[in-house]
Amino acid sequence: FTVPSCTIDLRVVGKFLLSMRSPEGHEMWLTGTYREIGPVERLVKTEGMADAEGNLVNMGMPGMPLETLVTLKLEEEGRSRTRMTLWHSGLPEGDHRLHAGAGYRQAFEKLAAVLEKETERGNRS
Repeated sequence: FTVPSCTIDLRVVGKFLLSMRSPEGHEMWLTGTYREIGPVERLVKTEGMADAEGNLVNMGMPGMPLETLVTLKLEEEGRSRTRMTLWHSGLPEGDHRLHAGAGYRQAFEKLAAVLEKETERGNRS
């Protein structure tokens, strides 16, 4: 998936709206509101499927709530490592949870690759 559009108002009660495009060209929109922002260590936000204008929409997925809650926690581990823990509350058991897990794994793998590249570039400087 790619993210062709993303707007973020990163403050408590600020909103985000992003589109995700599948390799086949199918576009999905996500929106949410930031509930808690702890500088450096914590981020809590709601998240739900949306239309292109940011209105929450029911995608016809049985058991899927309009909004879920995502909590991200960062903890320093030594001088050069950070542990990232993510909780996504409200996802029903089954396919919804499996697809979300696969999406997070893919996103985290991409993040790790970017961070590794930046680290290598920094070590060459």
